[in-house]
Amino acid sequence: MLIETRKIEQNMVSKLNCMYFAARKVSMPSVDYMMKREEGAIEEGKSAKEMYIACSQKLNVLINTYFSAARGDNIEIKIAGNEEERADMMPLLYVDSDEVK
Repeated sequence: MLIETRKIEQNMVSKLNCMYFAARKVSMPSVDYMMKREEGAIEEGKSAKEMYIACSQKLNVLINTYFSAARGDNIEIKIAGNEEERADMMPLLYVDSDEVK
């Protein structure tokens, strides 16, 4: 029973991490950042509307990835983008050992 409880805990922590990663990716673009991107898009001859649509599509892909995870997928890496980004975004509050840190 202890082994199964640990599996459940591990899955819950993984799901919480994914929610955390998704929230960070959604909240990262500040107003200043988006205004700079808008100016850059206009300078490149694109419309601001196209830039916002592209940003919205990226968020839709992120949300769909989160909700369409199959059993056995390493969803944390899919949400984060890659292993390095996952490590950068990983909350370290629950890490106990120096080896894991």
